[in-house]
Amino acid sequence: MSYKRTQALMCGPVAPEQANRLLEYNTFPGQRAMQQWKANLYAGLMLNGGMRPVDIDIVTMPNGIKYMMNGQHVCSGIVLTGKPHEARLQYWKCDTETDAWHLFGTFDVHGTRTERQIIKAARPFLGPELHDVSLQVLQACGSALMMASTKPPSFTGVKTCKTAKADLIKPNADIVTWVAHLESVAGKERRSILRVPAVCAMVATYRKNPIKAEEFWNGVCSGELLTRDMPQFRLANTLMTGTTEQNTIGGGSRNKVFYCVCIAYWNSFIEGTKRKSVKVGAMKTIPEPLG
Repeated sequence: MSYKRTQALMCGPVAPEQANRLLEYNTFPGQRAMQQWKANLYAGLMLNGGMRPVDIDIVTMPNGIKYMMNGQHVCSGIVLTGKPHEARLQYWKCDTETDAWHLFGTFDVHGTRTERQIIKAARPFLGPELHDVSLQVLQACGSALMMASTKPPSFTGVKTCKTAKADLIKPNADIVTWVAHLESVAGKERRSILRVPAVCAMVATYRKNPIKAEEFWNGVCSGELLTRDMPQFRLANTLMTGTTEQNTIGGGSRNKVFYCVCIAYWNSFIEGTKRKSVKVGAMKTIPEPLG
């Protein structure tokens, strides 16, 4: 990873004309939407002397394109006042596209960059096959891949760097695009099937047997050619209603429960057996998906 500050102007005045020019770089993917009320607030504070020197950060990408990483609202405030304001204007250079959205995730001056914003910022640089994947799927896959990074999966909150989930998406592009396909198969009516623990189960079963996983999850998501006694039908019903037969397993979380239900019905599918329900509370351990 390599991003470095190439120039810093400590507490120098930024004039409205310069702020306007800097705003031309405010096109970085993932940048939060401009909130006019915040720009108005900053302008008022600047005019009455209640605004400290502001931070503005501009990055140069490997291809020479410049983006504003931080400072859109303060620049807008300066433009609104029509007067210069003291600022710390910093310029950065990134050696790779990945470094750019990693740098974006470090600016938390007035509000933390969310995982969704970071994933949105990363999406254009993750590969052409992922450009049109919805943010909902990318975020669900990032969370699911993080869960599945341990064996058995971990369903408790793990403190990691904010880019950790986005970092898992590109090397697992085949799984992510497959989940995106399942989202299209499910449609709006059955989209609740793509709960994060279910996506984690999709990851686990795909890694075990991608051909069988396609058959199983395509049935779950589409509902086509299913009968009431099939594992796919019963799992889809559980995921769509959001209810499970029993919601405890060693004091585990709701995510763990849904994952266990998914794997139990998957294992029935692999074995060619039928089951009417899954008693998660009777499980002593998280089930391992069969292949």
